[in-house]
Amino acid sequence: MTEKLKDLLFRPRELRKLKDSKLYKAFLYLFIIALFSSIIPIIDIIKFEGFDVYDKELFEQVSGLNFEASNELPDCNIYDYKLTCKNQDEPQLFSLGKLEEPYIPVQYNLVIDEHSTFNDLADDELYLIFKNDKLVLNMGRQAYRLEYESYKSVFESVDFKEISEANNSSEQLFALLISIVNEIYQSNKGIFDSITISFLYLVNYVITIFQVLFYSFILFIFLIPYKVKFIHVFKVTTYAITLGAILSLIFRLFGFVGLSSTVMMLTTFIYVSRALRTMPPIRRG
Repeated sequence: MTEKLKDLLFRPRELRKLKDSKLYKAFLYLFIIALFSSIIPIIDIIKFEGFDVYDKELFEQVSGLNFEASNELPDCNIYDYKLTCKNQDEPQLFSLGKLEEPYIPVQYNLVIDEHSTFNDLADDELYLIFKNDKLVLNMGRQAYRLEYESYKSVFESVDFKEISEANNSSEQLFALLISIVNEIYQSNKGIFDSITISFLYLVNYVITIFQVLFYSFILFIFLIPYKVKFIHVFKVTTYAITLGAILSLIFRLFGFVGLSSTVMMLTTFIYVSRALRTMPPIRRG
């Protein structure tokens, strides 16, 4: 095992032997290579604890949300995990902006509904409904319910009037909503992280395959005089990328992101060339 690792990392000429290896083993090996490009984002995902108020502008740009309705909120509050309103019998609906996408336009709405009577739901709109004892996130026919008492750190005391009268009311409303998002995330962090990491790893695996194919195509053209089959170039490139992937990870850990890609490509090209140019070239004439 140690000798094979030395061949992969320090003996490029020995990589020539891998041109006859099984193709499925090359694709399996790329799972390992994909790990190197996934380590840093996986660490970031694990360390992520949630959003904060400084992400407000990012949310507005990406999602189309806006919080200008914050200064119109009614005299309502959540105390002891119950919503109560003064002089307010009917549910109040406020617009929180719209995602202006041609294929998936979404209107965001905030509803304060003390008596749980609001049922005017449109299929293409998202509703955040504060009911008497729970928060309901409704989109089309899907509804996600959060009991206030289950998220005590957020709903122990919420004063909508205080938010509306604050000088930075939009930031205050965003802080409330993002704290709800963070609580949902923290309560299901294991599930969210597992799904995100699995998706990220799969994407990086596909990217790695295309990256090796791209390198292999360039090297195949370069090695035409040496009468090398493309499949052999692909297999050797798959294993030759090992050192480059490790060096790329080290460079990215120190913040040299752009240089990391160049190092990976040059290292791979040098190793494949040294491995396959040992084969006798085609003699012409």
